[in-house]
Amino acid sequence: MSTIFLSPEWFFGYDVLFEAFFFMISLITALYALKVHRATGEELSQYFGYGFLLISAAYLFQLLSNFLVYSRLNTEVCQIANLSSVATVDSIGIYGYMLLMISGLVLLLFVSLKSRMKRTLLILLILSFILILSSKNQLYTFFLLSSIYLAFIAWHFLENYLKHKKATTLSVALAFLFLLFGSFHFLISVNHEAFYVIGHILGFFAYLMILINWYLVRK
Repeated sequence: MSTIFLSPEWFFGYDVLFEAFFFMISLITALYALKVHRATGEELSQYFGYGFLLISAAYLFQLLSNFLVYSRLNTEVCQIANLSSVATVDSIGIYGYMLLMISGLVLLLFVSLKSRMKRTLLILLILSFILILSSKNQLYTFFLLSSIYLAFIAWHFLENYLKHKKATTLSVALAFLFLLFGSFHFLISVNHEAFYVIGHILGFFAYLMILINWYLVRK
């Protein structure tokens, strides 16, 4: 997620707008799921809400990091000390984003598995953190894990749609498929600048589907 090495110059600033949109929709989804939990007492709704809350925090972290990076580059681009601080901010943003996002995906995976064993959740979280932080290529490992988790989550919602044939379940299934394609693209891409843009566009369609689902449920 490094804005320095992945984002093409012409996309500077646009990614922040995308991330603001992702943050708002994931936060709305989280708050709605937690509202459902308070009304019904359904524990899986609570985990679903917490999962999207962590995902919204990941996008907020990424948004603020990218904004700070662009601000520093624009104001003092020729100063070596400033470039060093930009790299530091960028690294913090990457790690914050990866750890928050993978935690949110683990919670959503836990919901899709319909598990009631909290030890399963804890094991998934610990293993995910260990694999990412101990990897030589941490960003690649993050996207590999994200792709695996999103594949299982998308599979769950696709099965749910095929079983119930509802527009709401279809929109959620499509949302996770878009997120899966955006994540998996990184694993096979040789042009990471193109991935950065494509990932944001696919993310836009994913959260548009989630927004449509929220509208249909509210309606």
